[in-house]
Amino acid sequence: MGNTVARLGGDEFAVIQAGAEQPLDATSLASRIIERRWFSLLVGDHQIIIGASVGIAVSPDDGLNAIDLLRSADLALYRAKSDGGGYIQVL
Repeated sequence: MGNTVARLGGDEFAVIQAGAEQPLDATSLASRIIERRWFSLLVGDHQIIIGASVGIAVSPDDGLNAIDLLRSADLALYRAKSDGGGYIQVL
């Protein structure tokens, strides 16, 4: 099965990964996302660092419907960002 990616708004995206061994496959995908999205740019005299943090929620433990899973993933993402960015947090 493939992954489905959706932009939720601003700088937030969701990936739905069905039929996978969870949370192992989700953390593997999250690691690849972080590795490929972490770089720096020099704009004039300013260095800008681009990165990603990932929050993971897995059904049924973290929710049985889309609303609960998104809420759980958002909480995990908040925790990953509070660690300083570039982290993965499984709820």
